[in-house]
Amino acid sequence: MTRLARTATVAGLAAALTMGTLTASAAAAGTAADDAPVAKPQKPGSFIVGSAGGKLAWEGYKDHPVRFSVNARTPPDGNPLKVKGRFRVTHKTATGGPFADFRGEIDCLVVGGKTAVLTGVIKDGGIPAMPDVNVIGKRVGFTISDEGRRDRIGWSWAVAGFESVPQCMSTAPFFQTTTGDYRVGGKSL
Repeated sequence: MTRLARTATVAGLAAALTMGTLTASAAAAGTAADDAPVAKPQKPGSFIVGSAGGKLAWEGYKDHPVRFSVNARTPPDGNPLKVKGRFRVTHKTATGGPFADFRGEIDCLVVGGKTAVLTGVIKDGGIPAMPDVNVIGKRVGFTISDEGRRDRIGWSWAVAGFESVPQCMSTAPFFQTTTGDYRVGGKSL
């Protein structure tokens, strides 16, 4: 058998095994009452999921608990501008009162290894401690470094206030979390 024929035979066997595995997996996933076709598995794009935070140590905000929750993923091609996802930010005073609580939709996610930079537009909520500051419609940025159980995060308004940032831009992950966890992965840009 020639080298080309052996390569074609091996490739054919690999394809048959793959199709057999996919067919068996699809059959195992379905039930007798579920005759709908099972979607073919897709390669993951980029993703960031999790919720983490800790207490601030900054003057004027000492012992204020903050938490940043995100859940976003790109399509299989990893296109950062076709991301789907949401974020939520909660910030309480040292005595547990409301300082800030707002939510929004992610409009960009770029992943490089275990670091994610994401931006999103605030859709609802606000800053009860600063009633004159309107955050609705502002684009904010986050940078998250997945470092195991003690991740790092940076957020744009800590540096630039609540001015909208350009899409896909944020600051260095300057804050080490003490509670929660993030998972960053998938396709790097």
